[in-house]
Amino acid sequence: MSGKKKKKLPTLQKADRTRTATQRRMHRQEDWRETLQVAAYLKNLDVIHSRVKAKWHRMTSEQIAATKLQADINFRLLSKVMPDLKMVEIQGEMQHMHHDMTRSEIDGMLLASGINPEEAFGQLKLVK
Repeated sequence: MSGKKKKKLPTLQKADRTRTATQRRMHRQEDWRETLQVAAYLKNLDVIHSRVKAKWHRMTSEQIAATKLQADINFRLLSKVMPDLKMVEIQGEMQHMHHDMTRSEIDGMLLASGINPEEAFGQLKLVK
């Protein structure tokens, strides 16, 4: 080892590291809380679905209305913790360039690919 002193890189103060760790822990706890809420709402909806599937032909109109209300409540609670996929905006950019190629350009590309242009064009069937 050489006698040179290593430069100390700036580090977070202990209070900053603790606060950051606490923030990360709180963030993870919130993520888990939301995951568990979603799981509970989905389980409730699955129970409602199973009940309706098994007893739909014997249910009275009051039971149907109560079951519908339970499902609506669970869907509304679920929408608070999960994004509505219909409302998620998808952004993107599409670029399409149209280039009319001459027969000689096409022949050159075919030859570069090891294809005989006369055979390739002979195999094409033109659709009117």
